Amino acid sequence: MDKVFFFRGKSKKQKTWLYGGLLTNFVKLEEDRNSLIGNDEVTLIIDYEFLSKNDFNKWEDMEIFVDDFIIDEKTLGVYTLINDDERYGIYTGDIINFEIDVFGDIKKYTETVKFEKGRFIAGMFVINEDFKKDCKKLLVMGNEFDGILRE
Repeated sequence: MDKVFFFRGKSKKQKTWLYGGLLTNFVKLEEDRNSLIGNDEVTLIIDYEFLSKNDFNKWEDMEIFVDDFIIDEKTLGVYTLINDDERYGIYTGDIINFEIDVFGDIKKYTETVKFEKGRFIAGMFVINEDFKKDCKKLLVMGNEFDGILRE
């Protein structure tokens, strides 16, 4: 079975994409564990690839890595549960190219995936299994944060 990562976000520290579980409203403690850092709450992606390569028995073992998991909240993406034709997961914020039959004509679109009104959308299309079946071609081309990554 393929791994499923429900969230992604770009690490503030390393500027790389993290895929995994989401922790919101996380308050980071200073070294002495008594004072808060600027009273700011941060959002973390607990990266599953990192966790699978390290042996942590309890949260305290992982605390030293917290800075590595803090993400830029603007980059937070949610997995749509749909993959493109090359099996890349489609997340909110992705720029996708697709060809789809619209009233008997095959039309080409380039749209950014969003979550609005309780559903994933790309332009006027709802992103779901029926959308995937109706697409003649569906490819993730990049995302709104890094731009187009492939032609």
